[in-house]
This record gives sequence, structure tokens and C-alpha cells, in this order.
Amino acid sequence: MASSDLDAQGFAAASAAAIDMFDREVFDYIAALDPCGTALAGVVAHKMKRGIIPCGAPIPDAEGKRFVVIGRKLSDGKEAAALVESVKAAGGTVIKMGFLIEESSFKARRTLLRGIPVESRRIL
Repeated sequence: MASSDLDAQGFAAASAAAIDMFDREVFDYIAALDPCGTALAGVVAHKMKRGIIPCGAPIPDAEGKRFVVIGRKLSDGKEAAALVESVKAAGGTVIKMGFLIEESSFKARRTLLRGIPVESRRIL
């Protein structure tokens, strides 16, 4: 049987990494950037007893609420920046973003996501 991105050991490792990225943060919601982020957000939300916003779901009224964002991969940052803007439009603040993989050649961290702490487990 071939290994896949969704094998049990890989998911356990990704879940542990996601919890580690956010376990020292004080936030109200974890928002997912992509389907993988939704799975990991569910793990973090359950562990930390916080709300979850699955990828593609509308941001509820978030006046004064603090958000963290999780995704599988940060590339050009356009989707991440759009999610940050959606949170802002709803009255919330993104306090941190976490990714399993970051493609540093796009420089999204320094351009579109400037001012938001970003943590990535693997930088390519």
C-alpha cells in the first residue's frame, strides 16, 4: 500500500504541529485556509475549546474577536490575504497564521501578510 498525505502517522504529526503552533495564543476562533487546514483547525479547536471557521465558510460577526489561521501551504499569499481581509471586514483581528509548508520564493510573509506573525513547519 502506497503512503499518502492522509496516512495516520502523517495526520498525527500534522495535528501535533498545529497544536504546537497555537497553544500559547489567546484567540476566539481558528479559521481554515484550505481543506487540510479545516481538518487541522478541527483538532486545534477541539483541544483548545475554541470556535472553528471551516475553509470557504463566511466569517460571522466578529467584532473584537481574535483569530488564528491555519493552512497546508503558504505560496503567493493571495488566499491568505483575502481571508485576513474577510476577518477584518467582520470586525475581527488575525493575530497569527500557521502553515505546514511555506514556499519562501513567493515572499508572501514579507509582502501580503506583513505585520501578522507567520509560523511554518517547513520552509522550501
